[in-house]
Amino acid sequence: MIATFDFDDTLCSEEGVPNHEIIKLVKSYSQKGYKCYIVTARNKSHDTKKWIKENNPKRVRISDFINLFNLPIEKVYYTNHALKGPLLAKLGSEVHYDDHEDQIKSCKEHKIKVYHPNNIERKKKKK
Repeated sequence: MIATFDFDDTLCSEEGVPNHEIIKLVKSYSQKGYKCYIVTARNKSHDTKKWIKENNPKRVRISDFINLFNLPIEKVYYTNHALKGPLLAKLGSEVHYDDHEDQIKSCKEHKIKVYHPNNIERKKKKK
């Protein structure tokens, strides 16, 4: 069983604000026996300390975020802005969380259950 999560504006905002509801979901899936992966549209070279310092100092490195929140992430995949559906299907992802409409559409085209993080937050507030 595999659950996948986008990073930017899903697990963490571009300004570095963590989404605690999604963080809880990652841990919950792991406790249920799922392998959890981050699948990001980032370019891998844009997730280095040097690139971030020179180009976007507010950006959070994915590995730092994983360590900070002790996330049970087994692997990080970088798609370099490509649509994620084909990779997620190849990985066998059963469920994916993503904020980008094109990525959501790509997941649906590949028969992957997909949720927008704002929908998770709204459900929580309704309770």
